Amino acid sequence: MKPMSLPAPTPDAPGAERTQLTVEQITHEAMELVRRDGIDRLTIRALAARLGVAPAAVYYYVEGKEDLLQRIGGAIAQAVPNPPPGPWPERLRAHVKATVATFSRFPGADALAGSAEPWRRAAEERRPGAELMAEAGVQASQAAQVAFTVTLFLAGALRLAEVRRRAGETEPFADTPEMDLAVDTLIAGLRAQHGLA
Repeated sequence: MKPMSLPAPTPDAPGAERTQLTVEQITHEAMELVRRDGIDRLTIRALAARLGVAPAAVYYYVEGKEDLLQRIGGAIAQAVPNPPPGPWPERLRAHVKATVATFSRFPGADALAGSAEPWRRAAEERRPGAELMAEAGVQASQAAQVAFTVTLFLAGALRLAEVRRRAGETEPFADTPEMDLAVDTLIAGLRAQHGLA
């Protein structure tokens, strides 16, 4: 997602705010609200109050709550650290675990993972999964299927992490033996299906 900044309404315009806002600032503050209260409690009104503006000022920068949620999902996906250098299975393991850990910091954000789907993102934003699979030897003709498989796996892992959080589990799901076993199975499946080393 490319950064985007729009000018605030001029102070002379009816209902205009005197505060200069940016899409990045709005997204950041929305993420802080999600981190604190969860995705279910995020409202444009609560966000506007946090920013010290009227709700109409937020709508000047984002089309609505769905647009805001997509921006939050994209920002969380961009916050996932790149895996360290090494063999592709260990890099994939690090990527999956980092993705689950990063999204898990935002209660309910598993519902936003769809905004990070590889087929919805611009080509320059397809990192690091596509690069990782190319390094592993995945043929270009198989890349979309592999990306779908990894995305589907991540969606399930994020959902399970959220279910565990709501059930009161305190151990981060990304650090559990169950997660390690699931990632081992994903790697074994990719090796078998696509003939990867």
